[in-house]
Amino acid sequence: MIRINLLPEEFRARKRKIRVSVNWGYLVAAVVGFFLILLVLTIWQKSRLSSLEKRIYQTRMEAERQKADLELVQELTALKERILRHVQVVEELNQSRTRWMEILTALSGSVPEEMWLVSLRENRVGGNFQAQIQGMSFSLKPIAVFMDNLDETELFSNSQFTYAQRLAVDEGMAYDFEILADLLSYERKLLSQKTSSDEQAVKGKRSN
Repeated sequence: MIRINLLPEEFRARKRKIRVSVNWGYLVAAVVGFFLILLVLTIWQKSRLSSLEKRIYQTRMEAERQKADLELVQELTALKERILRHVQVVEELNQSRTRWMEILTALSGSVPEEMWLVSLRENRVGGNFQAQIQGMSFSLKPIAVFMDNLDETELFSNSQFTYAQRLAVDEGMAYDFEILADLLSYERKLLSQKTSSDEQAVKGKRSN
């Protein structure tokens, strides 16, 4: 297909060339600047990451130390409890030994002549302790004296005569008897002694 432009030459459209001027220096500088910014951001992020990893490591180490310290505290606490239990057992044995020495001393000091003890048993009745005492006597009078002597001690009270039966022994005839008496516990004895000392202290202050 042939096209013929019939317009006069002066009216004919003239083609114009558009030239774009590119400054390569600015373009290179912009690209370099962009990559520099990326590099700085990368370095900064890596620095933050390194600092964060260091903090994580320190936190883990601190947690391990705290865990070790906690385990040590638990071991020391368990050891302390074992030692306290051992000390408590020793103290209870010592208290029991001291208490029985006092009981035997009180008994031996309460036995009159013409009488001797055969057995002593401690029974727990409810929350109280009771002494079951068996012995032999040539007559009934020493038994009554023995009961009075028991009630006068700090460890025995409320002596009760259970039975007495006459038996033949090598020396002749004797009475086999049994007595029940309330036995003061070690804790109540300490409390009684403390109360007595407090009362004496109050009386001393009043007298002054």
